[in-house]
Amino acid sequence: MSNAPILLIEVFLVLGSVLGIGFWQLWSLRRDEEREQPDEEVTDPDEDYDDDSSSTRGT
Repeated sequence: MSNAPILLIEVFLVLGSVLGIGFWQLWSLRRDEEREQPDEEVTDPDEDYDDDSSSTRGT
């Protein structure tokens, strides 16, 4: 009796498990890095405030 079918099934299960865990780890790492990145630009709400509003109006 040949053990080839059982050997192939075992190889596919092990290989599939290793690749699956590897891809899951890479996906998890990318997701965590995206969560840790701060917002691209945080603006100060007082930065756009113009004290001399008469200079911007055409009166």
